[in-house]
Amino acid sequence: MTTVTDEYPIISNYEDLKEFLFDESKINDWYFSDEFEEPEFTWSQLPMLITELYSDTAMLKSVKNHTMLYHGLNYTLNTSCSDFGYICYTEAVEDKFKYSYIDSIYALFEGLFNDLCENKLSHLEVEQRGDNYKPISINMLCYMWWDVFPRHGTPYKSSLKEIDLKILDCLAKILKLESLACKESALHGLGHWAHSYPELVEKTIQSSQCFIPDSLIEYSKKASTGDIQ
Repeated sequence: MTTVTDEYPIISNYEDLKEFLFDESKINDWYFSDEFEEPEFTWSQLPMLITELYSDTAMLKSVKNHTMLYHGLNYTLNTSCSDFGYICYTEAVEDKFKYSYIDSIYALFEGLFNDLCENKLSHLEVEQRGDNYKPISINMLCYMWWDVFPRHGTPYKSSLKEIDLKILDCLAKILKLESLACKESALHGLGHWAHSYPELVEKTIQSSQCFIPDSLIEYSKKASTGDIQ
């Protein structure tokens, strides 16, 4: 049971986190409701809890309500919803935990999105229906993951170079997954990083041509130069 003190939920262990994120009584967009109370947590624990969550893909796949799954995962990443997404960029978290966190994002893509996403391209739907078209779906969460991720390498900071390179390596690995949606998400992410690491992004995409299907060739060319939304 999630601990509550003065009406604020406290996340102190993995069970607390799961209960908080996937409470079936929550309404859609619960984190934007007037009644929502942000949870209390410590940066010494949160990275390990989120890493465990992203790595626990069997549990995540057991969440049959995909709207609830979408909102729970979106809350952990989208900095418009919470501070959780700043795990890589706060001095309160040791580098070794930041690296494990990034590894767990790959695990999430490999073990969840790779299996659950439909075989369709979200960027085409957005182009056809307009930039405001952001349906609540697992595919859209996958597609927008690296868009809402709180850093795309700019401005360049030498202190963040190793973290940046770890993220870019994660994107390169995701690009090689079987799922069309995962490949599209990786290209989307690389496109956002192209302005800060142009040579590395171009090299990553060029060296992965054998993993890019015909339906994503044009998008990969745009991603190479950062010409994506």
